[in-house]
Amino acid sequence: DKRTKLFAVLDKTLGASQFLESKELGEVQEERPFVNPVVWTYYSTYSFIIMHSTLLVSVMGRGLFDERYFNFQSIKDVVKKALPHQAAGIDEHGITYCYMCSQEVLDALLTAMQGDLEGNAQDAAELRRCKELMDAVAQGNGEMAKSIHHVEIKPKH
Repeated sequence: DKRTKLFAVLDKTLGASQFLESKELGEVQEERPFVNPVVWTYYSTYSFIIMHSTLLVSVMGRGLFDERYFNFQSIKDVVKKALPHQAAGIDEHGITYCYMCSQEVLDALLTAMQGDLEGNAQDAAELRRCKELMDAVAQGNGEMAKSIHHVEIKPKH
């Protein structure tokens, strides 16, 4: 089955099954109810960007890439929602620019964590923005799952 072969390649490259079975992943999910929504949103956004880039590079490096099955619009949408002031750069330079924005998303995560430690409250507009961003991340994760499902196993050239 194609998905099993692809997962085996990704597992060998990324240690995916070790991560999925690790205690740390469960611990991260268990902490969510206790984490500030802004912090969780930026954590989820940063994780999405890193996983998207890692998946793409891994698949391309193994000769498994087929552009018909990769939705690059989802990563653009996520990064534009996270960093609206970077929209023009994303439109001009595409997904490469999105990956370059990961440091800014990480900085936003660290700033949100610092604000949480200082007891800063979020207003309704910020929480709505977080919801919209989390919806975009969820949609992007769904698109990534579809990409994995549809990738054709081709020999590396």
